[in-house]
Amino acid sequence: MSVALLFFDGIGIGENDPEKNPFARYKSKFFRAFVDSEDFNAEYGGIIIPTDASLNVPGYPQSATGQTTIFTGVNASELMQAHINGLPTPTLRKVLLSESIFLKLKKMGKKATFANAYSKHYFELRGDRLSATTYAVMASQIPFRWYDKELQEGKAVPADLTGEFLKRFYPDVKIITPEESGKIIASLLMNMTSLCMSFLLLMRRGTIKILNLL
Repeated sequence: MSVALLFFDGIGIGENDPEKNPFARYKSKFFRAFVDSEDFNAEYGGIIIPTDASLNVPGYPQSATGQTTIFTGVNASELMQAHINGLPTPTLRKVLLSESIFLKLKKMGKKATFANAYSKHYFELRGDRLSATTYAVMASQIPFRWYDKELQEGKAVPADLTGEFLKRFYPDVKIITPEESGKIIASLLMNMTSLCMSFLLLMRRGTIKILNLL
């Protein structure tokens, strides 16, 4: 059996209030859980498991510690005694490089991959200021998928699932539909034990909206 981790940063189980929660305003058969729900069953025999992202640490959950926890199994917020926003700190990087789920799968002899495409410019520009998911992949030395190769060949997905956001910066990126991205992910998973895909633009959009309000 193969397992796909589709990581959508910025989505959580909220109130059943259309004014606050887009999942209450636009009903989805795939994600229909609210904080007051009694039924957490999902389509195709699935189940939604409410999870407290605070990890027993006071304050609001944040990206760096939350993502480190997801990709390592280590309670990063508890380790840091705080919720850390943005990119992983040197301490969190060490955790990702030693405890990455991709590294553990590789040591078990399993095949894993990261479906998102990268640009080489990303690494040149950012140095060691990389995302938690990137460090988790680097730990296992799993080959990255690139804009100018795998993405063009239909063997990777753009970070926004369509390529529309990326095309502003990389004109050669092809525009595809979310359904086409789904087919690419399914195709890649056929030859893997585990696959991960990360979608972060929901968090980015929320940040932009807050800044605009300020």
